[in-house]
Amino acid sequence: MKSFFPISVIAIFSLLLLFSCTRDNEGVEKHYDSRDNIVTVKEKIIEMDMDEDVLIGSFASLSMINDVLIIQDSKSFDLLVHLFDCKNSYKYISSAIPKGQGPGEITLIGSIGVNNKKNEIYVSDHGKMKIFQ
Repeated sequence: MKSFFPISVIAIFSLLLLFSCTRDNEGVEKHYDSRDNIVTVKEKIIEMDMDEDVLIGSFASLSMINDVLIIQDSKSFDLLVHLFDCKNSYKYISSAIPKGQGPGEITLIGSIGVNNKKNEIYVSDHGKMKIFQ
């Protein structure tokens, strides 16, 4: 006696696979067709002259709070956050947040969050599992 069980299972599986692959993509896909809005920023790039010896590595990330540029450098040897005045001159303001395991120091810096209304900076420390303000 011949068994049709494997053939019927394969047929049902194939039909389910066939019908499950169809879906309506209307409104999901977006295409950008216009290439006329090209902005050249070459003339807007300026070099920041620093009076202080501030070394910023290749793993730095940028944030802004009001008119202050915040540069977070996770690979820095001593201070992890550097502040620059962006309103007029991009002058160096200060560096803060020492790297270390003591009180007030950060062992493994995460990301920086800013609150522009209160002029507050939040820094997460993944090593101590804390957020500093």
